[in-house]
Amino acid sequence: MEHNRLTLEEDIQLINNILDDIDMRYIILFLYVIRNDLLKDLSD
Repeated sequence: MEHNRLTLEEDIQLINNILDDIDMRYIILFLYVIRNDLLKDLSD
C-alpha cells in the first residue's frame, strides 16, 4: 500500500481503528512488553 498523503487525522483514525479491537490491544501490549524486555537484556 502506497501513501500518497499523510495527515495526522488519518493516522489518528488508523490508530483508533486498530485499538478498537480488544484482541489487537492485547497483542500490541504484549509485543511492547516483549520488545522492552528484549532490549533491556541486550543492553546488559
